[in-house]
Amino acid sequence: MNSEQKELFQTLFGTYKKALLSRKETAGIIGVSVATLDRLKAQGIGVEYKKMDGKGKNGTVKYPLQAIVRYLTDNHVKTA
Repeated sequence: MNSEQKELFQTLFGTYKKALLSRKETAGIIGVSVATLDRLKAQGIGVEYKKMDGKGKNGTVKYPLQAIVRYLTDNHVKTA
């Protein structure tokens, strides 16, 4: 984790006080709707996530704070 990522992690952890966040919390942090977050997940281009209980469609999805920080700091697209 670089210094930018550490600072962002500390800020977010200070706000949420937990290392695993809900879909709604994650969507708010990255600035998209929950539906868009779900669409990004389905396309395999969203934030890394964990299934907390069950397998298949019925598991609870949680987003590790470190994965959110990586997504925000490493997900840069170069334009032509």
